[in-house]
Amino acid sequence: MAEKGETNNSKSEAALREEKVLEFWRENKIFEKSLSKDSSKGEFIFYEGPPTANGSPGIHHLEARAFKDAIPRYKTMRGYHVRRKGGWDTHGLAVEIQTEKKLGLNSKKAIEEYGIAKFNQESGNIWKCGINLPNASASGWTKSVRMLHIITTTSNLSGIS
Repeated sequence: MAEKGETNNSKSEAALREEKVLEFWRENKIFEKSLSKDSSKGEFIFYEGPPTANGSPGIHHLEARAFKDAIPRYKTMRGYHVRRKGGWDTHGLAVEIQTEKKLGLNSKKAIEEYGIAKFNQESGNIWKCGINLPNASASGWTKSVRMLHIITTTSNLSGIS
């Protein structure tokens, strides 16, 4: 027990054991192996929306992520193949507005003249890199995902290649 005025920063045995297990999973690529193994029951599709595009994660985002992690883990343990991907789109409007600002575009016509394919690619770049997003932090999401021990693919979060 810590003396008065001191802080006790030691972790519980359970927390230390969990960290060892997670390190073992990372070192031995357990998650990647779960994706490459034969799945007796086929594919389980779990469409998950993206993390927020215009800010750092709040507690309500992290709580939802924990539930969105539990279901795919359970289905994997039940014999299904479950791909993990943090978000299937780029949150649309929030990212598009930031893309317009970055490119100096101010109308639908300006976007069409710039080129819709190029605009969409730039939107994906903004999302992946966190460029020009006020208060946004792609690394904040990655850190939060790791902190919660959520098993997902954190590369290509937006779904745009």
